[in-house]
Amino acid sequence: MRNLGIIVIVAVAMFAEPAADQAAGARSSIPRFDVASVKANVGGSGSTSYVRWSPKGVVAVNYPLQYVIAEAYEIAAPFIKYRIVGGPARILSMRVDLDAIAPAGASEKDRRAMLRSLLAERFKLRVQPELRMTAVYELTTIKNRQLGQELRASRHNCDEIFELLREQQKRPADGLEPPRDAKGRALCWIRQADDPTPRGAFRVRNAGTIVRLITDTQAFIDRPIVDATGLAGNFEWQLVFNPVGDNSSEFPSILTAFEEQLGLKLQPRRMRLEVLVIESLEAPSPN
Repeated sequence: MRNLGIIVIVAVAMFAEPAADQAAGARSSIPRFDVASVKANVGGSGSTSYVRWSPKGVVAVNYPLQYVIAEAYEIAAPFIKYRIVGGPARILSMRVDLDAIAPAGASEKDRRAMLRSLLAERFKLRVQPELRMTAVYELTTIKNRQLGQELRASRHNCDEIFELLREQQKRPADGLEPPRDAKGRALCWIRQADDPTPRGAFRVRNAGTIVRLITDTQAFIDRPIVDATGLAGNFEWQLVFNPVGDNSSEFPSILTAFEEQLGLKLQPRRMRLEVLVIESLEAPSPN
């Protein structure tokens, strides 16, 4: 019987060792930054606030933690209130400074995964994606997919242009000439002194995908916009509207402007929308 006991112990040891190796392998496969610093910022909301991605990693200065989480999960800022649910408001609103360096050759997808790992490690962030029935606006084409006079296919994409400028360490403020739309108007960065917005109106002029158009206008809509246009590629647009919705204004509401100027319609619907439910979130651990 003693021999059997010895055999059992040896067998357990043989199986336990590979299991430990597997656990260590799983930990090592989690994407991580080479170096990362995270700390609370006490400068206040009035101070400079930004986040910048680069092939080297990501830097955030005085940035609300909720927005850092959105960056990690590729949720554009105007959609945060619809797509991120739960979590302690005090911690979500805290401002942080973050400086993280990624391994050489890491892709954008890798860098965002690294930021998610960093948030899980330093803030004990744990999220659960869910589909929830939500009131939305579905963006569709009208008039047999004929576009309006202020929406057309374009060779420009302002997001790509800004990314190129960052790589070249250039800024529009350096006196760079902006790209032009088909009507000769400035795109991407507009100098108000040269091209003022009409008094009492809000103007959105840009170039890129329909997703960019939605992102540019989401803040003026009271429910999330879902793209159902089927329009692919780059477009350029100008949308001029009354942001307040005052019926006495000479400018249309944003819903009317979408139809009259872009040839698109915002249809009220209810559909399942994926949200991130925050199950765990704590104040940051020391570096």
